[in-house]
Amino acid sequence: MIEIEKPSSKFFKDGALSLHNDFRSGIDQIKTWQAWFSNPNNKVHFEEQLSFLKKPVRDAPVEIKYVLVTGRRSEYEGRREKIDLIKSYESPDFKIMSFDSLCENYENNNELYLGIRRNKSVDIVTEKIISTNFLDWCDESDFTLSGPLKSSLIDLLSQEIQKARSGSKISQIWADRREETFRKLERMQAKNA
Repeated sequence: MIEIEKPSSKFFKDGALSLHNDFRSGIDQIKTWQAWFSNPNNKVHFEEQLSFLKKPVRDAPVEIKYVLVTGRRSEYEGRREKIDLIKSYESPDFKIMSFDSLCENYENNNELYLGIRRNKSVDIVTEKIISTNFLDWCDESDFTLSGPLKSSLIDLLSQEIQKARSGSKISQIWADRREETFRKLERMQAKNA
């Protein structure tokens, strides 16, 4: 669960070691979520809403983690007492990050699909291929693809299947699996962006 405040949010009141209301507001939101998830029925309901994402790992336990993204590092950088005070709010399941930390090591981060949850499925709005892995485990009703993404995926899988069909016996077995994925992809709904 990620609470994102504004980059201009403050950790501390001007010239003081007292916490700013911006920071307290973010902490309050995290505490509200923690209280909600402390009710086992709420956690079960939450997991049921995401059950389609657990298909490849159905029995894996779900652990709720929390992140507060707020403010800028320059407000506390090099000031041990401020760093210690911020860290005192963290726990094994809760981390606090500044907006600056979102850009660290950016060039080594993996690109992801952007999806919007709609009832029982997710609309993937990304238009370019990042990976085809999700197609191997999902049902066609789990996702709605952007039109350009679906077209690109159909082209890619067609090329992969054609290339594999001209290869070895193992390649042909792989082609059979890709054809199953291709048929699933054809049945997936697409929305034009």
